[in-house]
Amino acid sequence: MSSTGIGQYTAYAFAKYGVRQLALCDIKPEALEQTSNELKKNFPDVEILSIQMDTSKEDEVNSAVDQTVKKFSRLDIAVNNAGISGGGPTDQLEFEDWRRVLSINLDGVWLCQRAQIRQMLKQEPLDPLPRGNRGVIVNVSSMLGLVASAPATPAPAYTASKHGVMGLTKTDATMYASRGIRINACCPGYVATPLLKDATVCVPAERR
Repeated sequence: MSSTGIGQYTAYAFAKYGVRQLALCDIKPEALEQTSNELKKNFPDVEILSIQMDTSKEDEVNSAVDQTVKKFSRLDIAVNNAGISGGGPTDQLEFEDWRRVLSINLDGVWLCQRAQIRQMLKQEPLDPLPRGNRGVIVNVSSMLGLVASAPATPAPAYTASKHGVMGLTKTDATMYASRGIRINACCPGYVATPLLKDATVCVPAERR
């Protein structure tokens, strides 16, 4: 779970509606500190574990899950929300920029989901199967995981990464449902987050 934007307010919602143990992961330590302090102020009974993590780094992802389980004994709900923008039409996009978006938005979700699934498979269901579950995973995709970006705001790398998240979610949801792990995705539209503010790209009219 990220500590800014949608991830930040997801953490607030979890605390508001009864979750008492939260592990917050973000690449930015200052964002982690800000969200953690806000949670402690408004929900003093919530235990918080802050973990600085780059979702594109396998060892950091695995370590984050290990730290969470060491602190809280198990992992019941995971929200994979970290992501970056990647604007610009394909003919103007450098390969390194394409790969950076895919490494965080798609590879990062896969790395997190793999680590989460491996942990959840070790856990006893909270309630007896088939109605009980070993864990729940929610991947934050985007409306651009379902449709193309507009010609006025081209985002081929971002759109491809979010379509990939949807394919990964559907495949693993089918694969692990019978083993007590529920996996879903949500596809928000435009939300006024730091990511969106940094991502606005306009194409001149003559290029549309």
